Order: sequence, then structure tokens, then C-alpha cells
Amino acid sequence: MTQRNNPCNDPVRLAAGIREEAEWACACLYRQHYPGIAAALLGRGASRAEAEEAFQESMVRLLLRVRDGDKAPVDNPGAYLRRTALNLFSRKREQPPTEELPGHEPADEDSLDFGNSAFDWGAFYEAFLGLTKTEQKILLLTFFNQMDDGQVAETMGYTNTGTVKVTRHRAMASLRERLGNNNAE
Repeated sequence: MTQRNNPCNDPVRLAAGIREEAEWACACLYRQHYPGIAAALLGRGASRAEAEEAFQESMVRLLLRVRDGDKAPVDNPGAYLRRTALNLFSRKREQPPTEELPGHEPADEDSLDFGNSAFDWGAFYEAFLGLTKTEQKILLLTFFNQMDDGQVAETMGYTNTGTVKVTRHRAMASLRERLGNNNAE
């Protein structure tokens, strides 16, 4: 395939591919933007795992925003990915460290391997679609809308933030299981 016929080089075809949830479009976005975004995050003191996590989360937010036909369309996916990943990392660094519950083992530093060119974006997206609507909504409100547990509980009509925490934990565990990776969080 010549550079001219490559859909990754055509913004219109790439945008259509993203709207159609095409795996090739996700792969294009990854190849085009992950190296630069990871370098920017590493330059700000992120670990490789933190860079991968921020990029993964920004990809999920982009795909969900496009899929749901958000009122504010994403005209420049690369800029959206970069801004979202940098903001996620900055917010994470600003949060005070939390104490782990007794008997709880934190997740390993290595998360999904986005450095692996064989990463299956289609499988990730299918795993997300395999969650219940409630789990999807809680993940969207938490990560896409950047709501805290109290705001999510209020939006969902729950009286207890524990319901949000448990459901989010189960959703992430389900994603890890579906992807065959115990470090998806």
C-alpha cells in the first residue's frame, strides 16, 4: 500500500474508521501518536507503566466519545489523545497517595503492553462492550467525565459510594479477565 492510499494518512478516512469502530483506525492512532505522547509523559517524570495507562485511558475516552456521538466532536484525535493523557497524568500526580487496605496487593507496575505492536485494540474494545451497561456507565463517568465516586453515585441514583467502588472494581477485574491480563488497571 502506498503512502497516498494508506487510510492512516487520510484524516477523513481515519475519522470515518474511528466512528465505525474499525480496528485498523485504532492501530493507526496508536502507531501515529503513542510514541510522541509516551515521550512527553516520560519527560514529565512518568514511568513506562504510567505512560501506557494514561494513553490507554485516553484511547478509551476517545472511542467512547466518538461512539456516543458526543455534542463536542473530536476534530483532531491526536491532539485530544495528547491533551487527555497529559491531563490524566497531571491529575494522578496531584492526588495524595492512598493507603492500601490490609491484605490488598496493589497491581503490578506493568499494565497492558501498548509497546507491543501486536496489541489487539479490537479485543480491548470487545471486552469493554462485554461489560454490563451499568459497569460501562460507571467507567465512563469515572474516567471520561472525570467524576469522583460521590458524583457518580449521585448521577446513577445510588445512595452509597461503595456501590460505585465495587462496581468499578468488578468492571476492571472483568476487563482484565477478558483480556487475559491481570494488570489492566
